[in-house]
Amino acid sequence: SRIAAATGLPVYVLTGSKQQAKRWTQDLEDCGCTNVDVRYGLSGKDKWQFISSRSAALLTSKVESFGMAAAETIPFCPTFIVHTSEYDWTKNLDELNCSELINRFVIDTSSKKQESVVVDAILAATKSKYISKSRRSELVEFWSNLSGSQWFNFMNTVSVEDDSKPFKTELGTRLES
Repeated sequence: SRIAAATGLPVYVLTGSKQQAKRWTQDLEDCGCTNVDVRYGLSGKDKWQFISSRSAALLTSKVESFGMAAAETIPFCPTFIVHTSEYDWTKNLDELNCSELINRFVIDTSSKKQESVVVDAILAATKSKYISKSRRSELVEFWSNLSGSQWFNFMNTVSVEDDSKPFKTELGTRLES
């Protein structure tokens, strides 16, 4: 939230549940963000429109199983990933044929100086042209073939009821403690 706020850009968040959306909204407001749009539960065309209309993506997940959120944003906007050295989940993205498009930052103990490096990189990227339409199509096609189109089919048909409870896994519970 501090990095997003420091950019001074409008902040758009896509998350999985109503509870997570409330938490993001509060965190962003606490950091001084005034232009915030937090959404949850988007799928299919609505999700792709939301993602593809952004000027940059910032992912700060402590752990990602396969890096799907990054894979979804890379064809559409500069993608910045902040992770710890303990959980470098970005290695999963190396198979996506687009390492040059992933901006990775390892931050184990956050500081204003480290955060400002990420902020400066995001601001520079939003002022320059991203990738061509043909490169975007190439990435989407490559990734689609790599995943056997299963993820795209899933994204277009999935509908998950929100019970306002956070999705918990054993690993998630351990990481929170």
